[in-house]
Amino acid sequence: MDYLQLNGKKLVENLLYWQQLAKKNSACLNVVTKFCISEIQYIDLLVKNGVTTISDSNMQNFAALPHSVREKLQCCVIKTRLSDIEQYAQSSTLPEKHPVRFYLSDEECLKKIRKIPENSRPKIVLIMECGDYKDGLYQSDIKRLVEEYSDLPIIGVSANFACLSGKMPDIQSLRMLSETAMFIQQVKKLAVPFVSVGGTVMHDMLVSGEIAACKDVFVSEIRCGEGIFFGYNSSKGAPVNGLNRDVFSFAAEIIEVQEKIIPEQKNDGLNALGAHSASRPSGARRCAVLDFGVLGAPQVEIFPKDADILIIGQTFDFTVIDITDSKIRYNTGDFVSFSVNYASASFLCMNRFITKTVE
Repeated sequence: MDYLQLNGKKLVENLLYWQQLAKKNSACLNVVTKFCISEIQYIDLLVKNGVTTISDSNMQNFAALPHSVREKLQCCVIKTRLSDIEQYAQSSTLPEKHPVRFYLSDEECLKKIRKIPENSRPKIVLIMECGDYKDGLYQSDIKRLVEEYSDLPIIGVSANFACLSGKMPDIQSLRMLSETAMFIQQVKKLAVPFVSVGGTVMHDMLVSGEIAACKDVFVSEIRCGEGIFFGYNSSKGAPVNGLNRDVFSFAAEIIEVQEKIIPEQKNDGLNALGAHSASRPSGARRCAVLDFGVLGAPQVEIFPKDADILIIGQTFDFTVIDITDSKIRYNTGDFVSFSVNYASASFLCMNRFITKTVE
């Protein structure tokens, strides 16, 4: 069976970097674990290394955490649906499984939360539209909702940058968030204002000290996943300097090795994925079939650690590689190792036929 292996030492090194960076900016770190569906092995490692807050897109993943781990965490839902709120209300007798914080951006969600008994309501963070045009309320709407729903535990605002449109964070956007958070603090009579920003896209601003230098700008919470687990910043299309890029590795089992005579001509029909097959080296080629396909991870999202391997193509269940030029003599039953990114690791974590391990 194939397996996805996490290197605990390398993850902790990346985590420590982000914890220190958040602290330098007087902020807390919220580790986004949605890509790995809050896998207990990974969450347990995070908790043992000082993580107190995590975020997932699916509330059900928190319910799967054992109480011994769950009681040490603040769990946040960063893509809150009406159905999530309904489920939350129905499980009010199990507070240890509750998320403590909902991030939301629609008034209908507030109406639904209003139906939950006051002493059982989660804290609410309103998402602000800051130019990425994915999700979020405009500042004027947030101010209106805070006053109209003053009975709800609205604690602050958040923003997502470079998710859909590539909008990068800037001081003007952070200034608007800070101003709105202070408005909420005043209306709700809170001890402190709260601004949450995500994600790895914030890295350069945090490193530069630009935020601390502006008296009217502050950040309370940094939400980060990719930078911690993969040492990569997709918004820049580049690694984060000094961080481990190989926290995860994926190993797939070979189920067939054959030498095949590959013709030069291309077949006319479409393949199992409904597309024309890509060109491949012709002649006598040594080929191997791996026991995963696009349902495990698409080939564009995985990278053979053996540089002499060529990925030929995939079906839903299989991946074919050309091993002719490899210096390694691969045999049936051997494993082929791949580096993975955020997207491919997400695919693999969602697949129950992939074994997850921590070393």
